[in-house]
Amino acid sequence: MNAAKPDDVRPLEIGDRLRDNDPRMPGRILTVVDFVDVSGIRMAACRTGARNVKVSLTRIFLDDKERRTGFSRVNPS
Repeated sequence: MNAAKPDDVRPLEIGDRLRDNDPRMPGRILTVVDFVDVSGIRMAACRTGARNVKVSLTRIFLDDKERRTGFSRVNPS
C-alpha cells in the first residue's frame, strides 16, 4: 500500500543531488543528469565524480525520513 504524497514535496528534477543511504557508502552524493526508461523501468541517470550510474525511481525517497537503504534527496543549503 502506497502512502499519499504530501502536497509540499516537490518532484525530482534534473540537477537535484541524492545521498546514498547505504552505510557501506558514507558520503556518496549523486547528481541527477537525466531520466531514462530501461526495459520499462523509469530510472534517474546520475553522475558521481567521473562515474555514471542509473538509479530506479522506486529507490529514491523524497521525504525527510531517515533510511538505511535507497537514496534520499539532499536539501539545498
